[in-house]
Amino acid sequence: MNNNGLKGVKMMVRIAAGFGIIMMLFVLIFYVNLLTGGSSWTNDGLLRFETMDDLFSYRLAIILLLIWSTVNTLICNTAVIMYSMKDDATFIANKWTLAVLSISIGGMFTPFILIKLPNTPTSATKNARGTIVKVFGLSWAVSSIISIATIGGIYGSLSDQTFVGNQMNIFITLMTVFGVLALVNALSSSLFFLDYGNKQLAAGEKGNGFVKAIAVVYTSIITVNLALQFLSSLFSMFSGFNRGNNAFANFFNGMFQLTRSLFMMFLIFQVIKGLWVDRGNQMKFDTYSKWNNNQQKPKQVNANY
Repeated sequence: MNNNGLKGVKMMVRIAAGFGIIMMLFVLIFYVNLLTGGSSWTNDGLLRFETMDDLFSYRLAIILLLIWSTVNTLICNTAVIMYSMKDDATFIANKWTLAVLSISIGGMFTPFILIKLPNTPTSATKNARGTIVKVFGLSWAVSSIISIATIGGIYGSLSDQTFVGNQMNIFITLMTVFGVLALVNALSSSLFFLDYGNKQLAAGEKGNGFVKAIAVVYTSIITVNLALQFLSSLFSMFSGFNRGNNAFANFFNGMFQLTRSLFMMFLIFQVIKGLWVDRGNQMKFDTYSKWNNNQQKPKQVNANY
């Protein structure tokens, strides 16, 4: 059942995710144009690969970072859009899953939208962890495959393909690592796309231990990422007070940065707690009941995943 009151919220989430995809594409085009020398801002394209030394330099690290950032943004935002198109009960119960997908790619708007959701205590099964495996497994598998193709393509485009020193070992290591990452992530993600993994997680103690271990590993990786973002917000709390010489502007900029950092720290803490605090076969996610007292009386929601 869908509530007309949530249509606007779900639409804003879709718009924010769509905007994130569009902005990522613009940023990608801008940086690729800049770094390949297609801009007057630079005399020498940083991503021009002309020799074997270029292939094994920081240039490759830059282009791989662009690949992984772009793919992760596209897939996570697409998943957010798909969840926002589900029924209201499923959308509300999975709001922390949406938060994980959004925060992991630096999103801010979707977490703020969560405040507007009804004050409905929701109990989600461990399928929230299954969603993490499904989405990030797919993202990392695709990123690894593109990385292999990129490294191979750059190598094939070089006029001199002679390996010097330990360059061959580095080349083989890179291709092997990305190959293993592609295979492992593709297999892990497929378990949950086929719904086998979700069934095993929902089975609790009777579920397949290996599948549950996969979910724990992925959730741990995402938790580390969230923890790093928590620390980043912590260290940047007061950075806004020291920018420029205008004391008045510094004050308002500093207060905005402080408020933003505190909110992000609170949100990240709640998400991490929700992902790891088990209650039987349920994971309880608290709501923002203290943030908005004008909501309806809380009620329990049953949702699908």
